[in-house]
Amino acid sequence: MKIVLWGLNFAAHFIYNNGKLTVIDTIHFFRLVMLDQNRRVIFLSNYDGSLESYMDDFINKVAWGLNAAFSNGVGYPKTNWLIKNGAKDEQAFKAFINERQIVSQVWYTAYPSLSAVNLRNNAKIREGLWCKMKTKDIEKWLQRF
Repeated sequence: MKIVLWGLNFAAHFIYNNGKLTVIDTIHFFRLVMLDQNRRVIFLSNYDGSLESYMDDFINKVAWGLNAAFSNGVGYPKTNWLIKNGAKDEQAFKAFINERQIVSQVWYTAYPSLSAVNLRNNAKIREGLWCKMKTKDIEKWLQRF
């Protein structure tokens, strides 16, 4: 379990650190933290949209990752071979999340009106202002506006 969580945190810091978690592009931030001598884990995140659409994204796109991280948790939907089923049981997974979610009392964003997709696009526009591009790259860059 420690190795799985270490791998997920590594990916969060060094691979999926630009507002996109694999194929989910609504995540601004996430972090997994071990607590109580590694007996518990807390998952922290902020995202665009409703909780319902957030859970649907996880179920439909990265259920295997949730299963790998949380399948040993009390009350988590039953998995097979560590990564199968589990979060794919939509009703059981949503009940599991709803029972455990704690809404943050404090939240900060530098850009409250921008989604993670908008922020990534703006970063690419800013990057394009300072780099040399070929004609085809300029055309692609201009389509970002």
